[in-house]
Amino acid sequence: MEMIKRNVLSIFAIILIAMFAVLFVGCDDENPTPTGYTITFPESNSDFTVVADKTSAEFGETVSFSVKVTNEDKYIESITRNDGSIYVEDFAREGTYSFKATSDTIISVNLEDFVEVLDDDFIDFDASISKTLVKTSTSNDFDLLLSLNRIGQLWNLDGEFISSNENVIPTEAVSLTMSKSHDSGFVTTASVTIDTSLVNAGSTWLVVDLDNPNISSSSYSCRLIVKLTVVESEITLDEWDETLVFDVEQISGVDYFAVTIWDKTHVSGSTNEEYQSFNNLDAVNDKVTVNMKFIQGHVYTVSLFGFVESTGERFYYVLGESIGEGIGQDEEDFSRYTNNELVFLTPNESLTIVASAK
Repeated sequence: MEMIKRNVLSIFAIILIAMFAVLFVGCDDENPTPTGYTITFPESNSDFTVVADKTSAEFGETVSFSVKVTNEDKYIESITRNDGSIYVEDFAREGTYSFKATSDTIISVNLEDFVEVLDDDFIDFDASISKTLVKTSTSNDFDLLLSLNRIGQLWNLDGEFISSNENVIPTEAVSLTMSKSHDSGFVTTASVTIDTSLVNAGSTWLVVDLDNPNISSSSYSCRLIVKLTVVESEITLDEWDETLVFDVEQISGVDYFAVTIWDKTHVSGSTNEEYQSFNNLDAVNDKVTVNMKFIQGHVYTVSLFGFVESTGERFYYVLGESIGEGIGQDEEDFSRYTNNELVFLTPNESLTIVASAK
């Protein structure tokens, strides 16, 4: 009888052990510890490369990967992990990122094109800016002049900068320079200044964030974006031969004339002249003619002066607007002198400008 009891107890113990084993297995099924998650990355292409330290991972294991944009006109807009996002700095072109594996994962890299933004209701880049600068061996300033659309209202101006290629123009080479009115204290002029001794040959997109720190309104802040090219040595640009004819019929009492032409978009470091001067010019049949050198796509200002030889007096004349030959329907498709700016669209043209004393 005693033997039967012991057998029954042994069987009962075995049953209990089996039940607990099933119970533990059931709990483990509800909270499994998966292994070998698949991590899928986009294939490298002509726009970017991706390098990852692994393509499978255990639960909780850290996965690291790097992205580098190879297309100089694009930046990383976002990186997504399944339906979530991974933090990416503004206008980033490369970076290393990581996450912990908790499931099968698909990584996506989304790029955007840089787009130039040269003007804003708050501040514009001046139309005269050059987008090409030359590397120098000694410290020298290259200025991107700003047009202040709220002039007379700015007590101060702050600037922050992002360079898409720090090897070409490091942000440490970029600063904001400005001047203020001695009387009012308002900002009167401002420029984005680049130290050309700190740059290297190549291209970069420069992002310029400007704001008035004294006013929180978004209407007193803006973001401008421009693509800049750095070259190692002097630049030789193709020159066109153009003719300017000044009609001086309305002008009298002077002995001779002079003309000064300024290239507003002159490229610092180029072999082409920023200023062209023509002196001791005679009027023939009430016309003063000069032959100038013109760089395609550049914008020039023109000044006409008259001189009285006996007294040394100099007179500055007003120049009327003039439209020349065209290639389209809009004013921009015609060679022209308008808004005090001279533009030619084809070589060997002639443009007549009427001068007056008023």
